[in-house]
Amino acid sequence: MLRQGVAGTSLDDVRAATRTSKSQLYHYFSGKSDLVRAVVRHQADAVIAAQHLEEDPPGDEAGLQRWRYRVVAAQRARGFAVGCPLGSLVAELAGAPSTHPAIRAELQGAFERWQGLLAAGLAGGIASDTLPARLDPHAGSEALVVAVEGGSVLAALAGAPAPLQAALDRAIAELLVA
Repeated sequence: MLRQGVAGTSLDDVRAATRTSKSQLYHYFSGKSDLVRAVVRHQADAVIAAQHLEEDPPGDEAGLQRWRYRVVAAQRARGFAVGCPLGSLVAELAGAPSTHPAIRAELQGAFERWQGLLAAGLAGGIASDTLPARLDPHAGSEALVVAVEGGSVLAALAGAPAPLQAALDRAIAELLVA
């Protein structure tokens, strides 16, 4: 699905790539919609793990810079050839009228989880006086995710990190002067 897109990947393609039988595939997934939801969960887990949000929340300027470094490193590991894995799924699926409501809900939940972890880090920084008291953790986490998504798309277009780095730097600077 990463290489061919969701629409371009059939269950037979998945069976061939995984060398599984139909009965094995249907043992774990009731159909393609169920499989796509699992892919969304997997990609969300990968994005969150790469950013170390649970073990190193961005609660101060140094934490925000470490988070920024990890975001850029994850995109670099993909060769800046594609945007954020979650954003890529949204781009393909969110506007398609045929997208199952459960898939839309899974995508929404993935972004809410990601933003929630960022917001928790920011709230911790506010509570410990390492981030400005005026900072709104929800709005700040949304700004960070928007910077990742927009910066990743432009970095993929450029094939270089500069747009992503600039977007993250600007978002972080705004948080620090909130």
